[in-house]
Amino acid sequence: PQDPTGWEWIEDDAQVGLNVTNVPSYIQDRWRNNEEVRIRLLELWEWFENTGLADPHFASEFISKDLGKFDQRLWEMILARHLTDQGFEVASHAEGPDFRIERDGKVVWIEAITPAPRNIPEDWFYVAESAEDMKAISMPHEEILSRWTSALSSKKRKFDDYIAGGIVGDEDSCAIAVNAVLLSRFSIDLDGISGSPFALEATYPVGPYEIVFSRSSNEPVGGGHAYRDEIDNPTGGARIPTTSFLQTDYSRISGLLGAFAG
Repeated sequence: PQDPTGWEWIEDDAQVGLNVTNVPSYIQDRWRNNEEVRIRLLELWEWFENTGLADPHFASEFISKDLGKFDQRLWEMILARHLTDQGFEVASHAEGPDFRIERDGKVVWIEAITPAPRNIPEDWFYVAESAEDMKAISMPHEEILSRWTSALSSKKRKFDDYIAGGIVGDEDSCAIAVNAVLLSRFSIDLDGISGSPFALEATYPVGPYEIVFSRSSNEPVGGGHAYRDEIDNPTGGARIPTTSFLQTDYSRISGLLGAFAG
């Protein structure tokens, strides 16, 4: 079996997490049959540990058997490394958002999240073992989009708390970084049904492309993206709005970063 990132997973997962006490030994054990991944992860962890960005719970969650916690922590390491490579001064504190970056006197706080693939059909993650096993699968675009909107909403609420608590200042900016690696097996699936990134569809009312036909001539007379300000809730509840960046209560969220990393 494989985990959702596509990395090799040890057949007997009872072996994982029982005989390791730290991150390096966990990486050595879990990816003992995949040298490339093992080397890359060990290098990334060594760099991250030396930065002092890891909070007190980081290591225990990274080596836990909870893949959700592992993928979340891995995304934090990847994001921190990327921000550093872009020339930002990255910091992290015990209380507050995941990261604080600063450049030219401007402070930006970042909350990172790797949404779990809840309510996404299992067929979407199906991998054919042979040509005979291949089958057509419809992309569950609304189910995937609902995970983006949920991630955005949950992190916005956390920022509300940080702002109310005075951790995030009035002049500071806030951004949310979403890693969609668990929502599909392919990085090309960062785009939704509109042809635009899910990050855009989750924050603005951009729907699928539509063509308008004349009733009298049956000829196309126009076209463009449909206005879609909400989508069905995969759990059957109230419909989910897709207009976050048009709402005043999201005014403190300055940006949404989308990635497929892991």
